[in-house]
Amino acid sequence: MTVATTMTRSEYGEIINLTKKDLLEAAQLLIGKAAKKKKIPQVYDDMAWERVSSRIGTKLIGTAIHHEIYDITPDAKKVLVCCREAEGTRYGVKTVKKDYYLIKKHGNGTIVEPAKKAVAAKAAKAGGDILGYAIEVVEGKAKLKTAMSEKRTGYKAVTTDDQGALVSCWDGSDWSIGKTRTERSTDDHSGGYYYYRTMDEVLTAAAENNIFGPLREHKNLVIIRVEASGSEHKISESGKICTTRIKPTEVVAAAI
Repeated sequence: MTVATTMTRSEYGEIINLTKKDLLEAAQLLIGKAAKKKKIPQVYDDMAWERVSSRIGTKLIGTAIHHEIYDITPDAKKVLVCCREAEGTRYGVKTVKKDYYLIKKHGNGTIVEPAKKAVAAKAAKAGGDILGYAIEVVEGKAKLKTAMSEKRTGYKAVTTDDQGALVSCWDGSDWSIGKTRTERSTDDHSGGYYYYRTMDEVLTAAAENNIFGPLREHKNLVIIRVEASGSEHKISESGKICTTRIKPTEVVAAAI
């Protein structure tokens, strides 16, 4: 069973704030019982501020393990926890290991099962404000739906060749309606395909000097609506997005 509630998650999926404080307390109690029986690593923190040198200054030095809650069932009988091991050196603090566990209440004790880290983290992020969803995914009771699998609508500027076909402003490659293009997206312009979320963003970009390659006067731009999916990266504050898969669906404006 899942239920929507008000919560805040970190960028990694960890629940860092939850209005249902009793659920958090129950989850922490389960985690504590599992740790006490050594079913999961115990929490510890031996980091301390130390002066490294006059040039580097003071740094946190040492190691630590933290218990981070990624999901709780609405009845508080199951909790998905990440045991995160961190290390502090003269170069800063970094995470060196993450292990995920599904802890289930069993009588007065607990049953602990390892959870696949890739699935657990993605499910927690995809769960949003839904309690219990990530746990159902980990248990195989629900299908993981991530932003990568969702289709997003946006806009792209292309041009036409001598035969009137839609082609890239940059390299003249084919951008025919209905043809899907796939390439791993990156944030350094080395891979993927570009588009804008809104019509206003792509039109603003079109008005900027030389934003679309050699078409300095922008006299033959065509705006197409696209369907994007897969991983993506924000390339610029203007709204330019790099995505893995993109399919032109229709022409919405021509000869701008």
